[in-house]
Amino acid sequence: MKLKHPLSTFAAIGTLLFAPLALANSITIENLARQAAIRSVSMSPEGDMIVAIVAAPGSDYQETALATWDLNDLEAGPVVTPSGDKMKFIGANALKSGMVNVTARQEWTGELGGCGEGSVIGNTATFVVKSYLTDKKHQEFEEAFAETGYRMGMSDRMRRCMEISGSAGLVSTLPLDPSKVLIRRTDRTDLRTDYFLYDLQTKKTELLFRGNDDTAPALFDRRNGEVLVRSDTESKNKDYEQTYYMRSSKDGDFELQPALTTMLSDRYTQNVVGINEATGEFYILTNRFSDKVQAYSYNPKTGEWSDPLVGSPDFNIASLIFDRRKDTFNQIIGYVVQGPEFDTTFVDPEMSAIHEGLKAAFKGQNVNISNYNDDLSRILFTTGNNKNTTAYHVLKDRTKVTT
Repeated sequence: MKLKHPLSTFAAIGTLLFAPLALANSITIENLARQAAIRSVSMSPEGDMIVAIVAAPGSDYQETALATWDLNDLEAGPVVTPSGDKMKFIGANALKSGMVNVTARQEWTGELGGCGEGSVIGNTATFVVKSYLTDKKHQEFEEAFAETGYRMGMSDRMRRCMEISGSAGLVSTLPLDPSKVLIRRTDRTDLRTDYFLYDLQTKKTELLFRGNDDTAPALFDRRNGEVLVRSDTESKNKDYEQTYYMRSSKDGDFELQPALTTMLSDRYTQNVVGINEATGEFYILTNRFSDKVQAYSYNPKTGEWSDPLVGSPDFNIASLIFDRRKDTFNQIIGYVVQGPEFDTTFVDPEMSAIHEGLKAAFKGQNVNISNYNDDLSRILFTTGNNKNTTAYHVLKDRTKVTT
């Protein structure tokens, strides 16, 4: 996996940027403005493609490019498409079935007539952010996820206003579905975010949830994208009350959960992060019962909380890790502690053995597993610490590491 700008060059740049202030030469603005060598790296669920945003070849690290690697033919090198003069690639994500989701930001100047951030009179310089779909060969880029239909008679100014004030993006890849993903569309003019199933093959959408400034989804089913938990926020006695509604069964209606009600002034952390599909209980990260965020199980039928499932005496629990493999899908396989560094612990024996082996191979560095395929024959992971810049690697067949 080689670029025209080797990672070692960027490691040297990182050393300059973070060296003590006693350097003989001051750091120039050009150095600070450089694009990263590689970022926004992900691997497809099948484990056959790596996608990243890289510094465009020949741009002296001033521009970005989209790059994809075929993991079945690394010797062929990456397919690289540089950003355009005004349209810049800023993010990318490897999807299923050989598809790539790339986010681009385009400069735009024109009359907005007070739309959003626009001036009422005269031109406004701003950006339009859009999502595109392409394949691993970058044969064509097609706008993705955004609303393409507009009302008859709508003016060009209003259409442009809707493009600028709205946004669309990926919410979940839905690992078990062969062609569908979960997306959101946000209209900032009326503070509404709607959620849809989006078919990557047919480009058709299916509305799942229509939100507003008072109601929002709190947990989606990672199998099919359906909303399992929603939260409502309501003004009450010069404060705001947040309530939660849960489905007690797959086909059941949303039911109010009084045990989860909080006032925003209490400043509690309370995030519903997953579901135990065997028991119907929900996993919640909260600091309501401790000065640190811990993981609990909550029964929506009885309104009862479990004892802490995972906790740390010194730091918050940042997240639980749910498996994406078909046979053990949605089971907890690890957790992340938010300390000075994000520290991952795997409780799944197989994943734990792989993680410990990688940490032994990269002693003293932080090792984070980012993506993996179903049989764990391809694993994307990162390494780095305060002395080593972030590096991306692929573990193939549990024996060979490619950087």
